[in-house]
Amino acid sequence: MELSYFVILIGSLVTTALITRFGVARRWSTAISQRKGPALLVFLAMGSLFIGANESGSTTSLGLDTTRIVRAVVLGFIFLVSVVGILAQPFSIRRAGNASHWMVLYSLLAMFSAVYSISPLVSLWKGFEVLSFVVMGVYLCRYLSTMEDIQWGIDLICITMLYFSVSVVFSIIISPAQALPKSQGMTGSIIAGAHSLIPAIYPNSVTQFAALLSCLTLCQLLSPTPSRGKTGLLCILGLGGLVLILGHSRTSIFGAVIALSVILLMGRYILTGIIAGLFVFAGMLVGVGEILTSYMLRGQTEQAFYGMTGRTYYWNQVWETVLDSPLFGYGFYAQRIMLSVSSVDNTYLQILLGLGVVGLVTILVPLGIVAYKLCRDRPHSSTSAHERVVWLQLVTIYIIIMMRSITGPTFQDFNINLVLLMLVILSATAYAEIKRASEMPVEDEPIDIPPLASDVFAKTSRQSMC
Repeated sequence: MELSYFVILIGSLVTTALITRFGVARRWSTAISQRKGPALLVFLAMGSLFIGANESGSTTSLGLDTTRIVRAVVLGFIFLVSVVGILAQPFSIRRAGNASHWMVLYSLLAMFSAVYSISPLVSLWKGFEVLSFVVMGVYLCRYLSTMEDIQWGIDLICITMLYFSVSVVFSIIISPAQALPKSQGMTGSIIAGAHSLIPAIYPNSVTQFAALLSCLTLCQLLSPTPSRGKTGLLCILGLGGLVLILGHSRTSIFGAVIALSVILLMGRYILTGIIAGLFVFAGMLVGVGEILTSYMLRGQTEQAFYGMTGRTYYWNQVWETVLDSPLFGYGFYAQRIMLSVSSVDNTYLQILLGLGVVGLVTILVPLGIVAYKLCRDRPHSSTSAHERVVWLQLVTIYIIIMMRSITGPTFQDFNINLVLLMLVILSATAYAEIKRASEMPVEDEPIDIPPLASDVFAKTSRQSMC
């Protein structure tokens, strides 16, 4: 490991630990010590994505090498621990909910596609990667029985996103030429977007992780917490916003804007929304709109912008291939063999290519179930402040990963967004169960009322007269 990479790694870990020692963010670090085993299992799953690769878990070759052996051992351990835990407490299967069951079916379908795949071993292995993450989610559902438990899972996401964002800043400071590479745009040389060098994270994911950090921090900042704990959250919000801008990925920026709108609307932060709107309007009057347009175009023409940087042309070519085998596709992860790419830059098109319409329907069902549950259990006037904040955070994660799925790989295969999606699925299911239990009427038990002294005296008198 190069010295600069070592400095980035240690500096990011130490800084993250220091930031989470103060204020409300301290709860993020205590989430690890609160349940060490489950927390370490989640971090191990996320860390397995970066073994000899980037955050998508893809490598340059498909042969058996040291990287794949190490990853196989890690995923095998995660799968084994999860299965043993489920067998020890089988109620986890039912408690995980229908959406999780559909995700298990999706992962099994991915593995089964090896029967007809153009590369059977690749489909079988990549399907097992998905299965290990999904089964881990089913195992972890036992730990989500209260609103505090759901917040525990969200806090694990927060501290992970904080670490990724801090690693981007350290990468820029230590090695700016590598962390901020330039590319040639239509209007000249431009910065392509910030990278994290270790762990290796590309601009699209950098922006998504910063968007998650910013929006989740904002939810907790607007919650009725003690004012002394909000100073640290403001600093984290500023860090997330800075990395969001440096990441320069437009899809996740749009996702953050949509999530922000939902937070202000459904959180009933009307005054905050009005003030933010006034600032935006004032900025447009003084010419900020032109700066923002230039930033969003990234040196491209408007035609290239609306064509999603050539993605629409490429998608048309992939679509023609899909039409040749629309029902079951060519086998899971087929794009790696057929097109020599790790992704076709669209989650749903990639599923169609690998598993066809059957695979797409299988994964759309759990996505729809989660969306329905979140919509049904949206906050209302009688919802407590804590429940409202938890719901807003779950919706934030769901919106951002769904937006990312439009222009990139996400939860369809071995990806950190699969971990995030499973946490959202489990949390939304637990949230719905908790809400239903709290709204059930409590049956009044009959109460034995002792007789009055006068009634006892009258009854005794009548018996003596008889």
